[in-house]
Amino acid sequence: MKNSFIFIVLIVIFSSVNLSYSQSQESFKELVKLLSIKYSNDSSLKEKINTTQIKCNYLIADESKKIEVLYSLIPAENYKDNLLNKIYKNIALQSLVKFSQASDGLLSGEKLITEFDNLNVKKEFNADWGGTSSFKFTSDRFCKYKFCIILFLYKKDKGLAITYFLFDKESVGLQEVENNFHNLTFIRQN
Repeated sequence: MKNSFIFIVLIVIFSSVNLSYSQSQESFKELVKLLSIKYSNDSSLKEKINTTQIKCNYLIADESKKIEVLYSLIPAENYKDNLLNKIYKNIALQSLVKFSQASDGLLSGEKLITEFDNLNVKKEFNADWGGTSSFKFTSDRFCKYKFCIILFLYKKDKGLAITYFLFDKESVGLQEVENNFHNLTFIRQN
């Protein structure tokens, strides 16, 4: 009962936060700068308008390969009193609710989020925390794709970056995930 109450309180808190999901390259660049993130895209994926139910700030895609990569950036400054530093994992979990309801379940085992080792996430992404989650969809009521891999990256006092990889063909999709996995990294401060 106590856990249910906490979950309801968290949903109310998240619902009251005004997150802007304007999708344009300019607003995305502003968020990237605000979060001290380096964005690179050396793949064949090109900018596209979001047609999914997933709220995002920017999207790249390749229609012929049936893959989309969506970026959702949540600045720490959207939260008063450094609240994001305390609840970033809960926000990551909340972003999975729709996926878990619309999918066959997790592909990555029993954990909802498979967390990265702290040293590796710092080395690869200059993040303080990170993890992945993956799903397989049985119907297109939520998403027109069959598979989804989600990458979470968090940097204290900067924000949370969520990357959604949506694709149909597992072999092609996993190759594009590999090609675009490090598109977002937090900038190292001297």
